[in-house]
Amino acid sequence: MSYKTTNPAITRRIVWLLRQGWSPEQIAHTCRNRNIPMLCSEAIYQWLYENRYQGNGLDLTGLLRRRHRKRRKRALCKQPRIIIKEKVSIHQRPPETEQETGHFEIDTAKCKNGYLLVPTERKSLFNIILKIPDKTALSVENALQSIKNYYSFRSFTSDNGTEFAYHRNIAKQFHVHWYFADPNSPHQRGKNENQIGIIRQYLSGNTDLSLLSNQQIELIQLRINNRPRKKLNFISPCKCFFNNIIALVS
Repeated sequence: MSYKTTNPAITRRIVWLLRQGWSPEQIAHTCRNRNIPMLCSEAIYQWLYENRYQGNGLDLTGLLRRRHRKRRKRALCKQPRIIIKEKVSIHQRPPETEQETGHFEIDTAKCKNGYLLVPTERKSLFNIILKIPDKTALSVENALQSIKNYYSFRSFTSDNGTEFAYHRNIAKQFHVHWYFADPNSPHQRGKNENQIGIIRQYLSGNTDLSLLSNQQIELIQLRINNRPRKKLNFISPCKCFFNNIIALVS
């Protein structure tokens, strides 16, 4: 289908869904699955860049998810190195974690005046977003303790950051296993890395977390978890996660 369309219903739907945080691919596939008239994903991109400005002067390309930024040098860490004891390698993680619900990859993301702690469920891509004041092992433990009774956990997989130094305490209290990826191997936690990239659309490195309440963070979490995903055949992580939980209980 040509990217040029005079159908106002299609253009209104594109603009509305972009403002809900959907990508052109999510818009195109979901509408197709629901038999709703829509451009293909490439045509939506073409339409956006051909019509960069609407009548109100809004550049809709600013609603697209990924934004290229200049690379910045990382500041050297002046804190003494902490050795994480009794780590269990990711290579000892059983293969059933690929199919079972409740296995999470976890990492932190830096913002202004705080950090985000992001556990991502491996099967459904369901994200939990927690605001923590600093990148310490105690803050990570306290944040996970706050959600212990709300979700079902079977395992965590993290990198070798010192914020996960209390993994033994957490594993014991949660009755789960904790695995560590190889050094310099973010691809071993690819699902979590990708989801943090999506979260950055709403919570960039320049976001001042001191100005956001936990309720506002939860609304962002809800919005992201309710967006359809290509990997899930354009079903939302929220629907996939809770359907799997219901299936386990029944």
